[in-house]
Amino acid sequence: EPLEERAVRFAETHLAGRFAVGIHIRNQGYNGLTTIQVKALAACAAAVTAAQGVDASAVVWFVASDSQQGRAIVARHAASHGIPVVHMDSPLGGAEWRGSTRGTQAALVELRVLALCDELVLSPGSTFGRAASMWAAKDPHVLLKEGSRAGTCPRKGDVDGCCHSWRDSLLPNPSPGGGGGGYGLPVPRLKRAAWSCMTPEHLKHMARYHSDCRAS
Repeated sequence: EPLEERAVRFAETHLAGRFAVGIHIRNQGYNGLTTIQVKALAACAAAVTAAQGVDASAVVWFVASDSQQGRAIVARHAASHGIPVVHMDSPLGGAEWRGSTRGTQAALVELRVLALCDELVLSPGSTFGRAASMWAAKDPHVLLKEGSRAGTCPRKGDVDGCCHSWRDSLLPNPSPGGGGGGYGLPVPRLKRAAWSCMTPEHLKHMARYHSDCRAS
């Protein structure tokens, strides 16, 4: 089944008819969030939800995370507000999963579903969330980890991510041992499939990000 169809089928099953808030939690590796920061991210998602003025029964949170702990923290916070939480059933795990074709495909589907949400609340410093926001052509709410506003999630065009190659931000790096996604797999077919999904609106949003990056 094509990856786009898998993502759309999941969205139609779990998100359709509800206001969907997509939450990306990065717990592992560089720029991973602490437990306190994940709780702050969940609070941001609750604030974004409340701003819509809709009943909790008309809302769903989609959680994309690299750890079960992150999912569990957000699920508990959502339950306290009566909000259902959904996520992909793909395994969470280490290098073997991340370095496999199945793992790469699962990450792409998860990224695409994240991009299909109505609002995005993201971990900072992760190209996964930035790629989803660019694919969705939406400015996300991004958690601030430092400063006087730490723990809040202002909406912003997060221009840091545009300094990476768009293609390598969207998909794992094709070079073993390379940067970017770090999966080390040749994925030209996945890259072509991803580019085929782009619309003029997506491309305009990408162009704005890259223009902002050059200006900065």
